[in-house]
Amino acid sequence: MIPNRDRRIEIQNPTNEMQPIIFDEIHEENMIQYDSKEFSELQSFVNLRKQITEQNSWLIYSVMGAISLASHNYIISVQMNMKNNSSYIYSECFSFITFPLCYHALQAYNTWQSRGKFWTKDKSQLTLISNREKIDIHKIILLIFRGILQVMIPLNTALIAFYAIKVDMSVGAMYSIVTLASFFIAFTFYILYKEKLLVRHIVGMVLMIFGVISIAVSKSRNQDMTISPQLIIPIMLCLLQCTFLTVCAVILRQVTKRGYDSIQFSQDSFLVAGIFYLILFIYSQTVFPGSITTQKIIILTLAGAFLILGSTFQNVALKSGRGGVVMAIIQCQSLFQFVFEIFLQFRVPNIFEITSLSLSTVGVIIASLKDNQ
Repeated sequence: MIPNRDRRIEIQNPTNEMQPIIFDEIHEENMIQYDSKEFSELQSFVNLRKQITEQNSWLIYSVMGAISLASHNYIISVQMNMKNNSSYIYSECFSFITFPLCYHALQAYNTWQSRGKFWTKDKSQLTLISNREKIDIHKIILLIFRGILQVMIPLNTALIAFYAIKVDMSVGAMYSIVTLASFFIAFTFYILYKEKLLVRHIVGMVLMIFGVISIAVSKSRNQDMTISPQLIIPIMLCLLQCTFLTVCAVILRQVTKRGYDSIQFSQDSFLVAGIFYLILFIYSQTVFPGSITTQKIIILTLAGAFLILGSTFQNVALKSGRGGVVMAIIQCQSLFQFVFEIFLQFRVPNIFEITSLSLSTVGVIIASLKDNQ
């Protein structure tokens, strides 16, 4: 029996979470009897369903992020294979500008719905947390720096694709070297933030290095087994990409500590990159008029959309708190790109490419997974 006093109990309805079951006990004659065991089972069911939904959510976002980033890299590699022209990449400015503006338009609409204004200073991401009346200069500097890096990363991706194709190497297998970024980030965070560098990081790095060696051996056809100078170029570009991604991770850590929402920061950095790309696009079309067709612009705009979606999916998945697992899945983008090459270009991989991709994928998973996951 429920004690004789005014009281309201509200529990979730498993058939419709938006309509709670409410028991009103106002008078003794209206008192309700219920089985505590049944109440416990009901709550357990609701919690279990919520947990399953959350687990599925971050996993789906992670996989979608990896596929989106792989799609971007694949489109870039195909375009570079057709014609080596880095100015093609500048066409991504249209998606880099359009998507963030749509995001801010949606945010402004939501703010207007709740507060009657399109923008309020207390919700601004560029102000100090301690004083919403002052602009945080550090955030602006980091945002511009991240935007510049966001320009360099796709350009470097195009160069990796060009030089990989030049030495007859799978772009997906070559890009698997970029999985070393997970170790670069772990080592950098160990130095800057005193985060532990565990044995699994070392093991993962060793596997990734063996993956790089496998790529080198695959193209060492000389009797003395020396590495071709042409092969060194894409490998060094992949290591440069690891550096870019590491700096991006450090910047993201700094701005989130200062209260900048990670998803909005991603959109804002793409917007800054889009402005730089737009300037470069106008310049390239002025110097070389007609150098890029409307069809190419549409294709590369689509590639830019995949890059933005991949980054957004990644940040949404990271909000689940499963950072290590999410990054392990995201870094498997080279595996998806490799699959695209096999099924869309009918490319038959050699044993060294398969070995390299396998070692890199296993290495990044070992390095990224947390002990308690």
